[in-house]
Amino acid sequence: MALKTKTISLRKALFHYIMQITIGVVAVVVLFVVLLELGTITGVILPANYSEQIVKSLEPRIESGGEVTDHMMPRGVSFAVLDKQKLQKTYGTLSNQELGKVRDRFKKHDTDYFTGQKVYRVIERKDDYVVFQYYLRPQFKSTFMQKHFPNFETVSVIALIAGIILVIIVLTTAFANRLRKQVNKLTVITSHIKNRNLDYMEDYSSIKEFNGVIQSLGEMSKSLRISLETQWKMEKEKKEQIGALAHDIKIPITIIKGNAELLQMTDQTHEQAAFSKYILDAGNRIEKYTMELISITKSEMETKFEPSIVQIGPFIETLLKETSAYMGEKPIELTFHKTAEIREALMDIETMHRAFMNILVNAVDNTPEQGKIHFEVSNDKDYILFQIIDSGKGFSENGLRNADELFFMEDESRSADGHYGVGLSFVKHVVSLHKGKLRLQNNKIDSGGMVSVKIPVSSL
Repeated sequence: MALKTKTISLRKALFHYIMQITIGVVAVVVLFVVLLELGTITGVILPANYSEQIVKSLEPRIESGGEVTDHMMPRGVSFAVLDKQKLQKTYGTLSNQELGKVRDRFKKHDTDYFTGQKVYRVIERKDDYVVFQYYLRPQFKSTFMQKHFPNFETVSVIALIAGIILVIIVLTTAFANRLRKQVNKLTVITSHIKNRNLDYMEDYSSIKEFNGVIQSLGEMSKSLRISLETQWKMEKEKKEQIGALAHDIKIPITIIKGNAELLQMTDQTHEQAAFSKYILDAGNRIEKYTMELISITKSEMETKFEPSIVQIGPFIETLLKETSAYMGEKPIELTFHKTAEIREALMDIETMHRAFMNILVNAVDNTPEQGKIHFEVSNDKDYILFQIIDSGKGFSENGLRNADELFFMEDESRSADGHYGVGLSFVKHVVSLHKGKLRLQNNKIDSGGMVSVKIPVSSL
C-alpha cells in the first residue's frame, strides 16, 4: 500500500532534534539579554557602574572638605577617612583589613585600584584621605532582593542555566515521546503477529527506517498467514479423513461382532468358545476406539464453546459420582481434597466435563487393583488448578512428551492394553479453548501418573 505519511530518515530526525536544541538555547540567551536590558531600562536592575556614578557625584562635595557620613553612601559602597600623616583610620565602614590592601597606593598617588570587580577609589584632601570601596557589577535595585538573594550576577547565571536546562528537558521529552510513538507501532505489530492476529491494519511510521521494519513484518505476517492457513486446511482435511475412515471401519467391525455373536450361539468346544470371546472382546475394543476417534475429530471441528459461571463444588461432585460408577467393582480408593477458596469459575461445562472424565477414566484404567486415585483442587494466583494423581506405572519419558498427541500409543507403561492417546488429545484441545495449561508428569511419591489442568478463573 502507498505511504500517506510524510517520512524522514532517522538521521534527519536526530538532526532536527539537535537544531531544535540549538535554537532553543539561543532563544533562551536572547530572551535573557532582552530581559536584562528591560530590567536596566525600567530601573529594576542597577547598571554595573551605578556605585561608581554615585561616588563620582559625591566627589566635589567631599573634596571641598564636606563631612562624609553613612547616610551619603548607597548600599554596596563602603568608605573610610584616614589621617594623612599616620594613615590611620579615623572613622568609616571600611575594615582595617581592606585598608591594608591600599595603603601603599597613597604614596604612589593612585586614585583607583582594581582587584577583579572590586574597586578602591581614593580622594585626597588637605588633612586626610577618603577611601571608597565598591563593585563594578549589576545589582538589584530592591533592598529586599539585595538582602535575601545572592548578588545579581549569581542569580542571573543560575536563571540562565536553569532556562537552558528546562528547554533541553522539554525538547528532549517531546522528541522521546515522538520516537516512542513510532516504536509503539512496531510493538503493536509484533504483538498482533505473536497472537496470530494476522489481519491487522498496517500503521506506517513517519521514520523511513521504521517503515522498512514495518514492511518486513507485514511481508512476514502474510507469509505466516499463508502457512497457517495451509496448515489449518491440512489439519481439517486430515480430521475429516480420519472421521470418514472411522465411520468406514464401523461397518466391518459390526460384521465381525455380528458373526462372533452368531458363533457363540452355536455348539462350540471350550476352545472355540474362548476364541469367539476373544474376537468379540477385540471387536468391542476396536468399536470403542473408533467411537472415541469419531468423537474427538468431530469435537475439534464442531466444538461449541459457550463458557458460563460454573459452581466448582457441584461440578466436582458430578465427576466423582461418574468416576465411581465407571470403577464399578474394581477395588480402587478414590479420594478428593479441596484447598481452593474459589467457589466458581468461567468455563464451558460440557466440554470441560468430557475432558475431566477422559482423564479420570484413563486413571481408572491404568490404576491396579488396591490402588489409589487422588483428585485435588487448589488455587494458583488467578488460576484454579485441578490435579488427578493415580498409583499406576506412570508415564514413560516418551509418554510425557507425546501422550496428548492424537494416535499416540505408549507401549511401555500405561498402555498394556493398547490404549491410544485420543482422550488426552481432546483434553488438550479443551484446555487450550479455556486459555489454560495441561501438564503431564509422574508423582514422585509412588511414581504414578499426574495430570494437572490449570485454567484462569475469569479471563477467558
